[in-house]
Amino acid sequence: RADRTLTSKVTLEITFGQEAIGNITFGLFGRTCPKTVRNFVTLANPNRPTGEGYRGSKIHRIARSMRLYRGDFLNNDGSGGWSIYGRYFRDENFAIKHFPFCLSMANAGPNTNASQFFVPVIRTSWLDGKHVVFGQVIAGHKIVKKINEVKCNTYDRPYRQVWISNTWTE
Repeated sequence: RADRTLTSKVTLEITFGQEAIGNITFGLFGRTCPKTVRNFVTLANPNRPTGEGYRGSKIHRIARSMRLYRGDFLNNDGSGGWSIYGRYFRDENFAIKHFPFCLSMANAGPNTNASQFFVPVIRTSWLDGKHVVFGQVIAGHKIVKKINEVKCNTYDRPYRQVWISNTWTE
């Protein structure tokens, strides 16, 4: 059984346009996914320059009723980003199955983890064995739901700017 002990926390301040709407805090499973957690915490460090971490990046895709994507601080459209280990890093493990409000790595196939991540708002068992779950929302569930209600085009791109305006780690 996977160890879901929360070893660290990351908080993201979410902004619609210029209006801060609230914070989402993630608890991270550092005993089960130490490498993935280290990558996430490092990229969330508020002292990283804008464009080199999550602070200032857009939520570039909102797959209605399913999940929201963020973490492309390079191009802000889902085509970029990198990890602290290089362009990509290997899938650490699939010990934890997806559940609503888990924190999971987005990827383009096996062993292509970088900086992008998503939060499903429903059960997404078809993602098990394909995406690494490494944390969960521990505060800010209403903010995640509010983001999920943003109107999007047919490509799941939000019409309004939704972005990470600040970050904290502990």
